[in-house]
Amino acid sequence: IVEADLFDRDAWYEVTKGCVYILHLASPFILGKPKNEEELINTAVQVTINVITAAVKNGVKKIVITSSIAAMEPGNEGELLNENTWADETKCPPYSKSKLKAEKAAWELWEKSGRKFDLVSINPCLVLGPEFQVTKGGSEEFIVKCMTMGFTAIPETQIGIVDVRDMAFAHVRALQTPAANGKRYLLISKALWIEEFDALRAEFEPKATSFRLTRWASSCSKSLEYLMPKLRIK
Repeated sequence: IVEADLFDRDAWYEVTKGCVYILHLASPFILGKPKNEEELINTAVQVTINVITAAVKNGVKKIVITSSIAAMEPGNEGELLNENTWADETKCPPYSKSKLKAEKAAWELWEKSGRKFDLVSINPCLVLGPEFQVTKGGSEEFIVKCMTMGFTAIPETQIGIVDVRDMAFAHVRALQTPAANGKRYLLISKALWIEEFDALRAEFEPKATSFRLTRWASSCSKSLEYLMPKLRIK
């Protein structure tokens, strides 16, 4: 186990010496609008560039990156999504734009290197499940909002989910499977209406709002820009 500054290129060159495989999962994830949009985007992109650049110099055989459905969905609302779908950058909220630009940077480096290494992208929906940490991230914040109904109103919208254990399994399989090389994989187990998180509210008995937004109003609400509209997945 080693510690390295994600922004330190020299550090990553040393860390990746002797590595055969890399799983690159590090990227900032927040709900809502960040204080500094460019900082969020540049962090995701630069960290990806640093890790892959160091990996190429050290002859790493294969890299699996954790992207997101956020790099696919914005601008394609109502369309049938698949692994060839890319988001429209002009319609991306900050987090989506960070994932889109970071993933594109990875594929560009792959091409620029002459495909000297194998690259796979894992694109999950909202990742939920057991945790090893006590700190609260974006996914946890979403669950807290559902438990306490921390929304001004309940949006009439769905959000795709995937279990963290399934996502971990997908990363391992991506490393082990030669046929996965050069491909993207969209991960989703099911899509739930926000109102379907009733089990959480019943368990913790918080105060909940009864005001519902129409689907049109939900899709127009800037405060809900991090939520995905109804998904059609192929």
